Amino acid sequence: MQGRSAIQLPDGEGKEIVQTACAACHSLGNITNSGHSAEEWKTAVAMMLNVGANVPEDKVDTVLNYLVKNFPEKPAPPAVSIPGNVEVSFKEWKVPRPARAARPARRARRHHLVYGAHGQLTGAH
Repeated sequence: MQGRSAIQLPDGEGKEIVQTACAACHSLGNITNSGHSAEEWKTAVAMMLNVGANVPEDKVDTVLNYLVKNFPEKPAPPAVSIPGNVEVSFKEWKVPRPARAARPARRARRHHLVYGAHGQLTGAH
């Protein structure tokens, strides 16, 4: 497996921020091996910020511009027709449902919290 420090990013404004903020959680190969449109990069950066990427608010556009410029959308590979018949099969399996939210103990005599079907607090009685 290639180490995080072995990947060299292209020079440009935003490089240092990308190296530190992005490599804190994943390999820089996730960036260098991908290519996205400007809108896709905007979505990816927003998702990373939502989960705690350490990018100063005044540097978000710098990071976005760096990624759009240096890692643009890659063309899709050409479609290839396969001659002859092809056999395809699908396997389906049941996925366990997440556990329901625990019901809280009564807060006080004759008073309790009321939760909805999906675990959201709906009121107190």
